[in-house]
Amino acid sequence: MPGPERLKDKPYHHDGPRPDCPRCGSSQAKPVVYGFVDVGEYLELDGRTPDFELGGLAPKSENWCCGQCGHRWKGV
Repeated sequence: MPGPERLKDKPYHHDGPRPDCPRCGSSQAKPVVYGFVDVGEYLELDGRTPDFELGGLAPKSENWCCGQCGHRWKGV
């Protein structure tokens, strides 16, 4: 089973600047991850809040999600 360091690999971890939510202005944006996510790695979070939001299997244009209000949007 891969170690927790794998969670730092993209798309599970985002080190770059995060945009503010265009709806509520919160700075709690998370990248949206589409496709299959390794459940084992997800469970390794051990109750910690993930640094990403699950987007489902079919990719959409929205690549950010607000951790405060839940709004999703396409950003840079």
